[in-house]
Amino acid sequence: MSYQSGPAHQPTEGTTPPPPASRRTAVIIGVVIGVVVAVAAAAGAYGYLANGDQLAAAKTTCARDDAAARVTDGGDTLVVHGRPGAGYDMMVCVLQELNATEAVRRHLDETRSRDGRQTDEWPGFKAVWTYSGNDGLSLTIQAA
Repeated sequence: MSYQSGPAHQPTEGTTPPPPASRRTAVIIGVVIGVVVAVAAAAGAYGYLANGDQLAAAKTTCARDDAAARVTDGGDTLVVHGRPGAGYDMMVCVLQELNATEAVRRHLDETRSRDGRQTDEWPGFKAVWTYSGNDGLSLTIQAA
């Protein structure tokens, strides 16, 4: 094996020396952080849009012609009004279509009129509702 000895590589005239390693590392880290932030922002925007689309799809699947359900706020909100003794199946269908957790479904199912306004959330959505023996259940679901 032979080793070369002598001065370190010297740039020739007219060439630019490579940047110091610490500067290169800082540039690479900056680029990586920028890419991660851009990907995270795009994923969040896609998730938000997808959740809004799910609200419209749930309305179409569960309450196609029912005036008791409507999508508002540019697709970001689904409002459902269940009349006493009616509309329960529609609400169950909506919650299933939106992948509400069992805990959320039970919370809604066990609400009494004296409980007042209730809220809950699951990944991608938040819900607010009230129940009245005279007016039934009023449920508002928003894309989170």
